[in-house]
Amino acid sequence: MDVEWIQELAPGLRDEDVLELAGRRQRVLITYDTDFGDLIFNRGLPARAGVMLLRVTGSIESHTARLLEVLGNREDWMTVFVSIGDERVRYRRLPEVG
Repeated sequence: MDVEWIQELAPGLRDEDVLELAGRRQRVLITYDTDFGDLIFNRGLPARAGVMLLRVTGSIESHTARLLEVLGNREDWMTVFVSIGDERVRYRRLPEVG
């Protein structure tokens, strides 16, 4: 698995620019920040990268385990916004980008 951490790559980057960078680099954005859902679905910001919003409680180890559990369920991560909770996973297709 190839991972980039925004804090190392471009610390201080605005959320809008993080989303654009993820799309340009063909990365799925994994975050705890609910602002990305607002940017995409309420403000209409084009999303060319999938977003995984972690809403899991417990230790970082439990967050990682839950994420890995969910990752095996699909392959179309670049086309969805997914909210991952302790008991529930919600998928929402990203709006088409023109």
